[in-house]
Amino acid sequence: MNKNSSVVVVALATSLNLQAEVKLPAVLSDNMVLQQQSDARFWGWADPGEKVEVQGSWAKASSEPVTAGDDGKWKVSLKTPKAGGPYTIAVKGNNSISLKNILIGEVWVCSGQSNMEFHLPHATNGKQEVAEANYPQIRFFNVRGASSAHPLDDVKGSWYECHPKTAGGIFAVPYFFGRKIHQELNVPIGLICPAMGATPARAWTSGKMLVEKNMYAHEVKLVSDPETIEKAKAKCEAEMEKWHKEIDQTDPGMVGKWNGVQVDESTWKKVKLPSTIETSESGEFDGMVWYRKTVALPSDWAGQEMTVSLGTLDDEDVTWFNGTKIGGLNDNKASRSYKIDGSLVKAGKNTIAVRIKDFGGTGGFMGKPDEMLLTSGDKKTVIAGPWLYKVGSKRSAWPGTPRGLPRIGSRYPSALFNGMISPLTSSTIKGAIWYQGENDVSGVG
Repeated sequence: MNKNSSVVVVALATSLNLQAEVKLPAVLSDNMVLQQQSDARFWGWADPGEKVEVQGSWAKASSEPVTAGDDGKWKVSLKTPKAGGPYTIAVKGNNSISLKNILIGEVWVCSGQSNMEFHLPHATNGKQEVAEANYPQIRFFNVRGASSAHPLDDVKGSWYECHPKTAGGIFAVPYFFGRKIHQELNVPIGLICPAMGATPARAWTSGKMLVEKNMYAHEVKLVSDPETIEKAKAKCEAEMEKWHKEIDQTDPGMVGKWNGVQVDESTWKKVKLPSTIETSESGEFDGMVWYRKTVALPSDWAGQEMTVSLGTLDDEDVTWFNGTKIGGLNDNKASRSYKIDGSLVKAGKNTIAVRIKDFGGTGGFMGKPDEMLLTSGDKKTVIAGPWLYKVGSKRSAWPGTPRGLPRIGSRYPSALFNGMISPLTSSTIKGAIWYQGENDVSGVG
C-alpha cells in the first residue's frame, strides 16, 4: 500500500468515527436516579444499524443489545435492583459513555404552573430551609422552559444533588414532597421538574388528546405541518434580523454618545426605577431606550473594584460606567450584575448608562428596588429611584410571530407538552404530582 492510500484509509476511518457517536438525552446523565426494581428504559441516538448495549455496575445488569433504526434512534431496558448506590452505567456502541454517581430509588415527575415552580428560598422560613437542605440522596432535574409546535426529542437540564449550595434553585413543593418520602422510605429520590408559571392546562396536554376530545383541535392542526412551520420560521428570522439591523442603525444614542460622561441631559425625562418602559411611554413599545444616573461616591470608594447590580432587564441591555462598557446580555429573565474595574471609579460624580432594546411584550427594569445596588467590598449604595431616560429609536412591532402562524408560546395548546413533557415520556417513573388550576378559571385561562 502506498502512502497516499494510507492517508485515505486514515481519513476515512476518522470520518466514520466522527459519525458513529452514541448519544443520550439530557435526563439520562451523571447524578441521576433510576426507578428501583423496574425495567428502566434507556434511549438515544446512534448511526443507523449501530449496535448499542447498556450495562450497570450492579449484579447481572446488562441489557440485550439493540440495533439503531434507520432514523438512528434506539431504546433498551435495564433491570434495576432494590434502592441503593452509587453505581456507574456504561452505554456502549461504536463509542462508550460512562455515567457516574447513579442512585437507584424512586423517581417522580413534578409538573404544573407557578405553585410547582415556586422556589424554596421564598417558602415559609425559606432561608432556614435552604441552609438545612442537605440531602445528597435527593436529586433534582429542572427542565428548562420550552414551547414547541411539535414534539421535541430532548429537553435541556441536568441532574444535581440537594444541598445548601444548590437549594436556591430548587422548587419548594417537589422538595418538601421528596424530603418526606425520602425520610419515610429511606431510599434515594429523583425529582424531574418540568414546570412553568402562568400556563394553562391546554399547553400541557398532548395534541393527540386535544384533537380526540375536540378541544383546541383547530389550533393543534394549524401548526402540525413541520414544513409549513420551518418556512414560516425562516421568513420570521429574516425579518427579525432586519429589525435588529435597522434599529441599531437608526439609534441616535450611539451617534450622540449617550453612553458617555458629558451628555446634554436637558431633553431627558425623569423616571423612577425599577419600572417598565410602558410605564413611561404610552402604548405598546418596541425599540431602544436609554437610561442614565449620576452617583456621588465617597473618596474611600475611589480606585476600588465595584459591582453594579440592576435586577432583571427585559430584553437586551448594554451597560456603561463612566463611558466604558462593563457588560451586556440578551436574556429577559436574567438578573444583571457587572464588575467595574477600580480604574474607572472616582470620588464624586460617576455615571451609569444603560441602553435597553425591547422586542416584544413589556420591557425595561423588571426587578425589585433592593436589587439595584452599587457594592464595593462590604459597602453598598442604592441606585434604585430617580433616573433619566430618553427614547433612542422606536420601531414597528417586533416580528416575533411567524407570518401566517400563531405565536407558539407557553399558552398555546400542546406547546409545553411538546417542549417539556413529550421528550420525557420514555422515562421510567414511580408517579407524578401536578399543580394546575388558576389559569384555567373562567375568564383567566
